[in-house]
Parts: sequence; C-alpha cells; structure tokens
Amino acid sequence: MGICAVCNGLLAIGSFFSDENEELMIVKFEAETSTSERRVKAYLADKEAFIREVWRLCPPIPAVTALMNHEGAIYWPRFFGCFGKGHKVVRANAPRQLVISMANRDAAVFLEPKVFRPSRPDLHMAVTWNGCFGKYSTTEESARMDEAAYPRICPGRYLSLDLAKAVVDAALGLESEDGP
Repeated sequence: MGICAVCNGLLAIGSFFSDENEELMIVKFEAETSTSERRVKAYLADKEAFIREVWRLCPPIPAVTALMNHEGAIYWPRFFGCFGKGHKVVRANAPRQLVISMANRDAAVFLEPKVFRPSRPDLHMAVTWNGCFGKYSTTEESARMDEAAYPRICPGRYLSLDLAKAVVDAALGLESEDGP
C-alpha cells in the first residue's frame, strides 16, 4: 500500500467511528459494535484486528489489475442490461480487473461476511494487501511464508497498520506507546 492507499484506509476507518455515515449502510453491526462509542471500545480492545476488519470490508485499494496468463472463457453475468450475458473468450495477456472488495465478502470464505466483527477467526483470509496477510504466518519474522504464497503481497502491510494505528490513536487523543 502506498501512502495514498493508507490515506484511503484512514478515511474508511474514520467512517466506522461515525454513526451517520451512509457508506456504512452496507455493513451490519452486532450489539458490541452497534454505536460509535462501542466501536471505539472495540478499537481499543484490539487495534490491529479492528483496522484489518475495516479494511476487509472497505479495502483502501478495492481492486487490482492482472494479466490473463492464458486464453480462457470467463462467465460474465448481465448487469443492468449493459453487458452481454454468457461466456466471453479473453485472450492471453489481456488485463483483467480483480475486485478485492468482493473477494473479502465471499460467503464461502467468511462467516457472515457483511458483519463487522474484528474478532472474526477468519480475518487472516482477507486479501486486503494483495494476499492473505497472516494466512501462513502470524509474526513479522515469519512473513516470508505469506510472501512465498502471494508474490504480489504488499511489502508495506506492517507499516500501513502502524501508520493507521498512530493516526487513529492521535485522533482519539490516546497516548502513544512509543512516547510523544
């Protein structure tokens, strides 16, 4: 994630601390996160999980482009009458847009994918950083396992979390763990 992506991510985090943000209408909140005050408490309970869950639902970079490595038929549903329905042949090396925000709401991967739940056990499966951050590793030292599994995973994923925590902590008036 570049600095612009972190800024987009901070906007998403900020929207989760508001009770009147229209963007949140697509997110379902449980009792423990039903108000902005309760979401602040959830943030304080586990800052990293809170940020990762916000970014699972509202990724700072919602899509990536990849090249098709071979010619193939792709099923295209009909959307609003704009596109033809059926299978379309896509040639090798053609760019293809991959929508991360939809992958992070896949009901086959995430239990109740529209629910905001920072404590979810499947949070490590979110592809927010172009790969599942923590699927194979849980510490910075073992991050090479994630990097081997996802060659395009963001090398700045730890930095983006640290920056987000520092900005959110400052906005909430919290003391920094590392001093002023």
